[in-house]
Amino acid sequence: TQAPIEFEASSGNVFADLGLAGADDLAYKAGLIGSIMRYQQEYGLSQSALAERTGIPQPRLSNLLRGKMGGITTEKLIKACARLGRHVRIVIAEHPDADAAGRVVMEVA
Repeated sequence: TQAPIEFEASSGNVFADLGLAGADDLAYKAGLIGSIMRYQQEYGLSQSALAERTGIPQPRLSNLLRGKMGGITTEKLIKACARLGRHVRIVIAEHPDADAAGRVVMEVA
């Protein structure tokens, strides 16, 4: 018989699970970059064509697509997604449980 595989359940944010500073921001950026990558794949675009459409210089875009997220703001990535025709919606609402307030959730379709 095999010994059971040990595992730890994820919090849903791999960056937080790894103990990285700014984990929430990294998760938002990763989601937005993922949306940009899906657009590139969906339309079969080169990085140069994608860079032109997003307004992000090609060398910078290349770094983003390889997971190097430093030096770009979430706002710039949101604007890039919007330039690709993606609908970006930010909703601020009261939370029913006051103790749980302050949580930020991003969903990428």
